[in-house]
Amino acid sequence: MVIKTLLPLSIIIFPIFAEAKDNLELSAEVEVSYGYESNVSVDDVDLNTNIGDQFIDLRFSSDLVFKIQESTEMSAGLTISDRLYDTFDEFDGLLSLASLAVSHQKGDWEYGLITRYIDYQLDGSELLAMTQISPSLAWFPSKRTYLYLNYERSRETYSENSQRNNDRDEIGAAFYYFINGLRQYITIQTDVAKEKAKAGFFSNDSWQIRLAFMQRMTILSRDSILRLAYRHENRRYDRSINPTIADFRKDTRHRYEFGLEIPINEDWSAMTLVQYSDYRSNLKSSDYSQELYQLTVQYQF
Repeated sequence: MVIKTLLPLSIIIFPIFAEAKDNLELSAEVEVSYGYESNVSVDDVDLNTNIGDQFIDLRFSSDLVFKIQESTEMSAGLTISDRLYDTFDEFDGLLSLASLAVSHQKGDWEYGLITRYIDYQLDGSELLAMTQISPSLAWFPSKRTYLYLNYERSRETYSENSQRNNDRDEIGAAFYYFINGLRQYITIQTDVAKEKAKAGFFSNDSWQIRLAFMQRMTILSRDSILRLAYRHENRRYDRSINPTIADFRKDTRHRYEFGLEIPINEDWSAMTLVQYSDYRSNLKSSDYSQELYQLTVQYQF
């Protein structure tokens, strides 16, 4: 599906890239992760098992950046991620993401536009496909602050349950405060979204806020990165009563995250991730908590 979508686009942009190969920059990375989830779940279809399992995650991503002129660049990206569970192989998930973006710097302002196509398969069968388009505007209000604003329009289609098909509009903002340049900074991100599904009881209004703290530090003589993050999200399904609970659905979600990245050398890095998610809902299948522990080895080239 991703290849079919990208082929016409590649035919259009390849001659442009080929004519200016000196302005091209290609990068790629491969990640192999081993982890454990205390509650194997698929959030997109409100499904959880209340049982834990080990998994292996194989991920490949690449980016091609083309500098059109001094202040304008175009980029294309591709990510493929395959998660394989030890016991719950029916929850094995294959994610493919393709993107195309352009950005332009004019004075203190940076204008951007990105389009994405996402395809997700569950246990080898098509689950959902998503298309997104997102214009953005960013600038530095001061030497210590950076502000990023964006609007995102997306469309999701589900292969097995068309009642979930939806259009989503989202407005977001991100504020960066640099305490010590890129060695230490905090981010505050918030967005408001409206999702209109084919079936009214899947439609919802939501808002969320994400807080993160980043710190570069020396560990084992390596310039490592520590990340602490928190996310709060509220969803209200007020357009139609959910027939499963004979009421309007309400979700409140919290996620806490600890991450640490330690470079081994110029090409190799080791990363650890710990997450705790607390999802509260009056829909039983979406009311659960989950712990995630993950170790990753990354190779960049």
